[in-house]
Amino acid sequence: MKRLEPEDERWIDDARRAAHVRGPPPTIADCKAEGCIGFHVCCNGTLPSGRRCGNWKVILWEDVNLPPELPFPQIAHSIRARCTKCGCQRFHIVPDATHQKRPGPL
Repeated sequence: MKRLEPEDERWIDDARRAAHVRGPPPTIADCKAEGCIGFHVCCNGTLPSGRRCGNWKVILWEDVNLPPELPFPQIAHSIRARCTKCGCQRFHIVPDATHQKRPGPL
């Protein structure tokens, strides 16, 4: 099977189709509109014992000064964080869905 190169028309069409299906990444404003009050920072480091660290912390939107139009995946590049357990600076982020503001009873 021939590998598609970036200048190949089919590659361009596939990239457009994929972007259309997925759409743009959500912004901080989108997450806030969905009721997320912050995000989890999860450590990807390794402990001296060889086990995965897995330390995590919830960070509220009020605790960081980030523009609402910033795409959510870019938060990891916009904040400086260091794990308090292993000292690693490799981490991933996920929206804090566990503390979502839920609508009141009907």
